Amino acid sequence: MSQQLRCVSCVAAMASNRGIGNKGKLPWPSLRTDLEFLERKTITVKDKGKWNAVLFGRKTWEGIDISQKHFPGRLNIVISKSIKTPPRGSHHVCDSVLSAVKMLSAPPFSSTVEEIFVLGGTEVYREAIESSFCHRIYLTEIDKEFDADAFFPIFDKSRYKLISNPSDVPEGVIEENGVQYRICVYERKV
Repeated sequence: MSQQLRCVSCVAAMASNRGIGNKGKLPWPSLRTDLEFLERKTITVKDKGKWNAVLFGRKTWEGIDISQKHFPGRLNIVISKSIKTPPRGSHHVCDSVLSAVKMLSAPPFSSTVEEIFVLGGTEVYREAIESSFCHRIYLTEIDKEFDADAFFPIFDKSRYKLISNPSDVPEGVIEENGVQYRICVYERKV
């Protein structure tokens, strides 16, 4: 009998040119509401005895200022084919999103991890979105172009539909630091 894989959600922000990063950093000024949403979405659990897992590509992980401790309280998993030991601040390394999801779908993680979130970069997002186990994409769509060298993958909108924002997602156009954006939620069609 094959193992039932858990569902994952992608959480990303992209500029109007699909840019998500530039030289290992976000290409736009700080967007407080978006960062607060990311924090709340990835740390909140219904069962206080559990925690959420967050998956990062190696380059995305290396771009995080670990001294800022951006992702405490979550199971941090780095996706990499080139490293075998978890980098400082992370808990595990897996060679693909699929292998991470398989690990998280089996004991002991199946009973201790509530939700799984994919947080980038490009190839990690692509693998998740094209899989059968990605059920939702929380996508902050920024109404401005920024110089970028990493881009959010184009996804098949015949497979994902834009839904009304759940109650935990800010609605409407938000403006901060001269940047307008909205947080959109896409759900896999059944």
